[in-house]
Amino acid sequence: MNAISPPPLPSNASGGIRASALLAVGGSVLAGLIHASVVVGRAGDPGLVVLLAAAAVAQLGWAVAALENPSSRVWMTGLCLNGIAVVVWGFSWAAGLPVVGSSGSGANAGLPGLTAAIFAATSALAALCTIRRPEPRRMVTSGWARALAVVALVAAVPAINEAQRNADSVVELTAGQDSAGQGTAGQDTAGRGTAGHDAVGHDAVGDGTAAHGAAGHDAVGDGTAGHGTVGDGTAGHDADGHDTDSGTVSPTGPIISLDDPRVTAAERAIAVSLIEDVTAAMVAFPTVEAVQSAGYQSIGDGGAFGFEHFVNWSYLYDGIELDPSRIESIVVKKNGAEPKQVVSAMYILNPGQTMADIPMLAGELTSWHLHDNLCFEGYVVVAIAVGGVCSSGTLTVTPPMLHVWLIPRPCGPFAGLEADGEACTTHLHS
Repeated sequence: MNAISPPPLPSNASGGIRASALLAVGGSVLAGLIHASVVVGRAGDPGLVVLLAAAAVAQLGWAVAALENPSSRVWMTGLCLNGIAVVVWGFSWAAGLPVVGSSGSGANAGLPGLTAAIFAATSALAALCTIRRPEPRRMVTSGWARALAVVALVAAVPAINEAQRNADSVVELTAGQDSAGQGTAGQDTAGRGTAGHDAVGHDAVGDGTAAHGAAGHDAVGDGTAGHGTVGDGTAGHDADGHDTDSGTVSPTGPIISLDDPRVTAAERAIAVSLIEDVTAAMVAFPTVEAVQSAGYQSIGDGGAFGFEHFVNWSYLYDGIELDPSRIESIVVKKNGAEPKQVVSAMYILNPGQTMADIPMLAGELTSWHLHDNLCFEGYVVVAIAVGGVCSSGTLTVTPPMLHVWLIPRPCGPFAGLEADGEACTTHLHS
């Protein structure tokens, strides 16, 4: 005996559409559209991109199949498909998904995820009703169906817009802007340095034999190698290659190099010691997997080719500061489909501290910064505040933080957030 299949959507002579079928198809379409719009905003998490894209294709494809062949098997497929989407969203919201690169709590949270889950749940329940009651109980005329479709699409617009705003936030994050222009933490682009050298390429032990700075400076200014293009090659050149001993040019602007003559001997010694201590400590974190195994969690930033920040929240709240054995945050460089690189340690002062509380260390060279525009849900950054208002999440002001880079940086070994090609800035506040 053949199973009874529900009638096709236009199931009577007047052109009416079964209400439950309309809800099932419409809910799946809207959930699929939202998932498709979220894909761009999660471009930095390949696992999540694949998951969202698959959900969008499956939900939209099923809706087309239901219109073409509204059989019991098709309705059951829709029930399972959208039911699974709701379950996955619930796990993502509560505890994160292990297949997702940002794998923290809230990977699919926020208005877009919640709205898509509501539409998917509506579709699943409507498909169940269609299966349980093959004979329609309520019919919707074609005119009302169109009106309801418009209302549902309007209801989905805020979630789609929110997904696009989050995508714009990711672009800002990957651009590596500072706290006045809105990245999540110390982001920009550069190649990896070698062990033992500071972030502008100076010899970390100061012997002048190797690893000269990006402008070709000798790490001790002894004139033996790697001098700038303007100076006379005798000693101590500034960032433009001028010979500072000759008195022809005095350095100006932010202090970004250990070679800068404005850095005192005591400050230089502190900076070198800081770099050496961090370099030694970071040997324990050769890979992202090692970082995660040590208890660090991603805050979900960095896009596809930017910088992603992992925070050990227990270290942040332990009351200990500037301890190389308890570094609060580790930064990795994303390289698209290529493996991520561990590129920086980042010290963060205790919560509640402000720029008035920062230790001076190596003076202006150790450039502290903070962020006052990040919107968090749990431990994940979900948006950038505009005018002090978060479109989703909760506005959080960070404590001051200090990068110690393991790779060459255009603005020095302790640079905060600056975009490549822009003027270096100093965020040190006394």
